[in-house]
Amino acid sequence: MASNGGPATRSTGDEGTGHDQGRPSHAQANPHVPPGTLIRTLEGHITAWSPDMQRRYGFTSEEAHGHTAHQLLRTSFPRALPAIEATPGSGIAGVAG
Repeated sequence: MASNGGPATRSTGDEGTGHDQGRPSHAQANPHVPPGTLIRTLEGHITAWSPDMQRRYGFTSEEAHGHTAHQLLRTSFPRALPAIEATPGSGIAGVAG
C-alpha cells in the first residue's frame, strides 16, 4: 500500500490473471461465484477479487487483497463512516473502513 493509503499502482487488466502466486483466488476457483465478486472478511478486508472486478476497477487481486473496498476505491461518504455504520438499517454495520 502506498503511503497515501491507497495501492501503489493500478492495472489495466492485461498484466495478469488475478492469481495469487499461481493459485486461483476463491472467486476464480469456485464456478458458483458470479462475475464482479469480491470476498471479504467480517472486518471488510478483501480476500478474493474476481477477474471481472479487475477489469471493472483496474486493480489486480494482489493489489486488492487485504484492503477494504473503501480504502481501495477511495470511497467518500456524506458523513463519517462510523456514524453511517451505527445507523440501523445501513447494511454495513460493523464493517471497518
